[in-house]
Amino acid sequence: MRAASPLEGRLHPLGVVVLAWQWVRYALYGGAISGLASGNLAIVLPIVGIGVLVAAPLAFLAWKRFRYRVEGDRLVVERGVLVEQERIVPLDRIRGVDISAPLLHRALGIVQVSVDAAATGGGDSELTLIAVTREQAETLRKQVLHTAPGQTVFEGQPSREAPTIARVGYRTLALAGGTSTRWLLAPLVALAAFSNLVFRDESTIRRAAERGTELLPDSGLGIGIIILLVIIGAVGIAAAGSVIVDGDFRLMRDGDRLTAERGLLRRRSVSIDRGRISALEFLDTPLWRAVGLVNLRALVAGVGSGDGEARGRTNLLPAGDPYTVWRLAKSIDRRATTELTAHPSKARPRRLVRALVLPALGTLVVVALFEWLAAAALLLATALAIPLAFDRYRSLGHGLVNGRLTMRGGSLTRRHTIIDPGTVASYSISSTPFQRRVGLCTLTASMGRGAGSRSALDIGQGQAVAVLAAAEPQLLADFTTSSNRVSREA
Repeated sequence: MRAASPLEGRLHPLGVVVLAWQWVRYALYGGAISGLASGNLAIVLPIVGIGVLVAAPLAFLAWKRFRYRVEGDRLVVERGVLVEQERIVPLDRIRGVDISAPLLHRALGIVQVSVDAAATGGGDSELTLIAVTREQAETLRKQVLHTAPGQTVFEGQPSREAPTIARVGYRTLALAGGTSTRWLLAPLVALAAFSNLVFRDESTIRRAAERGTELLPDSGLGIGIIILLVIIGAVGIAAAGSVIVDGDFRLMRDGDRLTAERGLLRRRSVSIDRGRISALEFLDTPLWRAVGLVNLRALVAGVGSGDGEARGRTNLLPAGDPYTVWRLAKSIDRRATTELTAHPSKARPRRLVRALVLPALGTLVVVALFEWLAAAALLLATALAIPLAFDRYRSLGHGLVNGRLTMRGGSLTRRHTIIDPGTVASYSISSTPFQRRVGLCTLTASMGRGAGSRSALDIGQGQAVAVLAAAEPQLLADFTTSSNRVSREA
């Protein structure tokens, strides 16, 4: 390995502001929670003031004592406030160099850099440069990648403008957010958390309920209008959240490198080498299928999932129509295919049983307790579970076509994964007593850290063995050479 020239640096002076804010915001959160719980919001300002007085000198010391350097084949980090630390990271362990610009950083004209290494065994970074200039970030990235040529996955801005091969408009992002359960649930979770902070005792809850009852209209039309407005508001918030996170999305290609940029408030850029992609994955939901949307992402083994699955699981297209998404997938992997083999019909009753058993048992319990309203709700859930079970069965599929292993499953979140068998670290076949009784099993392909694993659920035992024999001929060579008993029937 050729050693690069030494590189040494420190944080930008504005790093003091960023470091101080990281600690002050906890004082702000604590003050807000204390004020809401006690009903005295006047205590927020003194708590924040104390936080500033404590955080300012600590932030200055942390900034002053932070140093990093690249020398030879290692990255050395010196830091610490009360306890000084020196960490040495071999460059051949580095798996990612992440460059991001949160809102505060964008306002100050700086960026944040995180270096991820395999030595951590987790998602934490070996080194985080909390505030540096864009030039510093690019210099460090180039130095590390130059010294560690095996590194092929990183997050950061492309070194030069590459041709754009895909974009997502704001209208598509808004539609995707408004029909996504993930974005629709976010306002409800935030409202529940806020309510838990404000209404901490029974009397407060009772007074709020009485006040709310007084404000509600008496007519059914008025109540219906309020419900409609709440739904419209939740959908609007969900659509806005999708636009803010993925706004101005662009996918660029520079040779074998793909770069995806997204975000209005926090701009992120993820670059991956096409040769390191373990799998392409298509995701949709019942609502997305109804409006004709699909999400495409790439799975890359060997790195942690990182912040928002940005490293090991990279969005290549947050949302798009099926034709556009599949055409993009074919441009990335010419062997990608939509061909699937259906799973045995014996998997259908298993989907029905698994979908119906819990709501049915719950219905029986609440009926025995004479809770008729709850019983009606659970009975409705039981009825809705029937078409869901059939849809889950129809979604099951697998295949091995053009040298690509394909697995599909799920309904509320359906995953169609196209895997390169050469990137699979291990296979496993498992079966429960109920599966063995009807000749079914679960075939799992593990692609390693970051990419994770994908399974073909309720696949026929003969189908599973045939897929393994075709995907990894040497894997079953000892069993198939001496006796030709491997079933290859679909």
